[in-house]
Amino acid sequence: MAKKKSRNARRGRSRKGSGVSAQVWRRFLPQSTAEWIILVFFLLCALFLFYQPQLEQLVDRVSHSPLAPDLSHRQPAQAPLPDQELSLTVHFLDVGQGDATLLISGDERMLIDGGDRAAGESLVSDLDRLGITHLDYLVASHSHEDHIGGLPRVLEAVSVERCILSDDVAETNIYTRLLEGLEAGGVAVTIPQAGESFSFGDCTVTILGPLRVSEEHNENSLVMMVSCGEADYLFTGDMEGQEEEDMLIYCNDLRAEVLKVSHHGSEYTCGEDFLDFVDPEVAIISCGADNSYGHPNQPLLDRLADREIGVYRTDLRGDITLTTTVTEEGTETRVRCERQEEARP
Repeated sequence: MAKKKSRNARRGRSRKGSGVSAQVWRRFLPQSTAEWIILVFFLLCALFLFYQPQLEQLVDRVSHSPLAPDLSHRQPAQAPLPDQELSLTVHFLDVGQGDATLLISGDERMLIDGGDRAAGESLVSDLDRLGITHLDYLVASHSHEDHIGGLPRVLEAVSVERCILSDDVAETNIYTRLLEGLEAGGVAVTIPQAGESFSFGDCTVTILGPLRVSEEHNENSLVMMVSCGEADYLFTGDMEGQEEEDMLIYCNDLRAEVLKVSHHGSEYTCGEDFLDFVDPEVAIISCGADNSYGHPNQPLLDRLADREIGVYRTDLRGDITLTTTVTEEGTETRVRCERQEEARP
């Protein structure tokens, strides 16, 4: 019994000690709802500061994740072994400070962009001169006027079967006129995703970009590779630095014999890494004579010259026509210009 009493005494001392500890802890705990709210607030702030670097990295990864499939497995087009000659003719039309390119292959016709509004009539005249009364494809690379301004006039002059639009909406009068013209003409409209491809005459067209939706219209430009035999033409709209970086990261192969230089040769295009990756033999620059933007930018021209890339400019040469033919002997591309390059001051 004495032993049992001793145990009870020890238990009593233990309970007494625990009661003292609890009283001490309660002294430091909040005594009201307001104090509890303040405590929880400071705890959340401490957690946020602790995990802030990890949260920022997660947000950065999400915001910079492309909105299109990984194109790293895109394989270069294989040269066909044709029973008869295949061909692609590409007219880079001189529309001043803007873009307009007519592609002809087999029995199909495609117009990529249409210059600005002032170029509409001359563009229609060019199509008439080349015998174009119907377009199988009309492509609007993005919503800026110097690329779509002349397209409403084209829709009035020739029939169009389908239109390929970039996912680049603009609240402008000219963009609205383009949509109204497409609707009036009963034109089927497609907004493609990167990775899609389709046949065009003797060619294959692959959509490479844009890989994300940007607040910058230029960065929403459609990027297309048109392949005929072993010849690849890379059309870039007004793509700039961020979209170029996307191409370098997510496209396994961007090599192209012909590069349509983006944004009329501005200072923000065709970086060193991009040019090395594409490795073109010919670069086409569509720009207006003595334009107020200073296009093409001299450092860009220097980068092209350093790589011994042949440069053809619509402001100096007028219309520039490339013709690719594919036979059993191989693929050949020829360049023809409206005029000889004018002497520059």
